[in-house]
Amino acid sequence: MRRAIAALLVVLTVLPAAGCLVEEERPGGGNGHALTHEGTTRGLRLPDVAFTDHTGATGSLHNVTADFTILHLESPLVNGSFWPQYAQMRHVRQAISNLTVAAITLSVDPRSTPASMAALRAQAGADWTVGVALGDANRTLSLRRFPTVFLLDRDKVVLDRSDEPLGEGRIIESIQATWGQRPDTGVGPAVGQRAPEMVFRDVDGNEGSLGAWRGQVVLVEVWEIECPWCIEQFHELANLSANYSSRGLQLLSIDVVYWETDAMVKAVAAQHGATWPFAVDGDNVQSRYSVWRVPTLLLIDRQGVVRWTTFGYSSCATLAQEVERLI
Repeated sequence: MRRAIAALLVVLTVLPAAGCLVEEERPGGGNGHALTHEGTTRGLRLPDVAFTDHTGATGSLHNVTADFTILHLESPLVNGSFWPQYAQMRHVRQAISNLTVAAITLSVDPRSTPASMAALRAQAGADWTVGVALGDANRTLSLRRFPTVFLLDRDKVVLDRSDEPLGEGRIIESIQATWGQRPDTGVGPAVGQRAPEMVFRDVDGNEGSLGAWRGQVVLVEVWEIECPWCIEQFHELANLSANYSSRGLQLLSIDVVYWETDAMVKAVAAQHGATWPFAVDGDNVQSRYSVWRVPTLLLIDRQGVVRWTTFGYSSCATLAQEVERLI
């Protein structure tokens, strides 16, 4: 009897929020606390990695000369490629104009070849070195899952390490920190603050950014497939889009779980008649927008300032009331 009452109290506590906690578990098992080899964590010099690039030439990480280097490690034949990472790396290299930012994408899968990586490079639109790591990079760099991304300074000292996608916002903030600029670590963005820039590649392969929609009202929904309230939210967003898209409202739904693939997201969107842009996100939403429950909704005005935010299911009437203030 006591157990039944306790269970009922949990349900009553969760239901009013009409949302779901963001899933923390990662595919492939493990608790993320495996020991790392010396040199693979922040503040230490990363061990050298030899590679064969997409042209068939050999090289090594320590011979790359740049103010900063982004080392992006994949296992594309096993785990597939997380395509938004390429868009985000490209944005960093374009955004930092007064410094040199090199990028290297390497496969640690022994079945990968320079030719297969050249094809991947073309598909991703990467204009940097792509290749195959030589030797046991998994052990040398203590790789746990893919993608793994390192941000390195000129001396190849680790400024940041992520064992999942690393968004351009966090990369840029780590670079700025070397100049003594410390990002705001508080919860945000709060209403009245400018929405941090976010680059994405949607499930149809189109690249975009919040900045490109400046001049429009933007409603961002953060969701994941396993959240039933998120799926239910699509129907309210469809009604909202039908009424306001012609008046300057742009919708964007971002799946916060990076291993939920483009194909999976496209299938769910099609099943529920959702026709606005959908993207699978890596690091950006959680690290830059402090998202911890889904669905989370952020309404951004024409100047790029957050004007309203909430988590949990919201009716079309509620959303329309907020949009009307900005349209």
